[in-house]
Amino acid sequence: MGSNKFAGEVGFEAGGKAYVLRLGVNEMISLMDAWGIPPDDLEALFVRLQQLKTLTVLRELVLYALRRDQPTLTLLEAGDLITQVGFSKMGDLVYEAITWALPEPKPIKEGGGDGDDPKAPPASNDS
Repeated sequence: MGSNKFAGEVGFEAGGKAYVLRLGVNEMISLMDAWGIPPDDLEALFVRLQQLKTLTVLRELVLYALRRDQPTLTLLEAGDLITQVGFSKMGDLVYEAITWALPEPKPIKEGGGDGDDPKAPPASNDS
């Protein structure tokens, strides 16, 4: 069971067994359904993903991230895996999977993006 970072997959071991966290499109849609987030509300998904440091959100992320290879995994078992691996390390693994699955968009330079027009002359300090 290998991992493919370009598919949002990150491997780890716990209890002598290999696991792969996967947070691709299907897993994100399942999470949105579970969290009651409308399918087109990516902003709400990102807000929820920023709560990664809470036990509840981390446990749900681990559950859905492992479901492809572990379809019968329960929330209780996901919590046990977090306990075995450690909260901080599992958080890092899930964050890595999220980062690979949802890379940050490149900023749009045209028009300055932040309100500054790169083609505009510098502002004058004359009053």
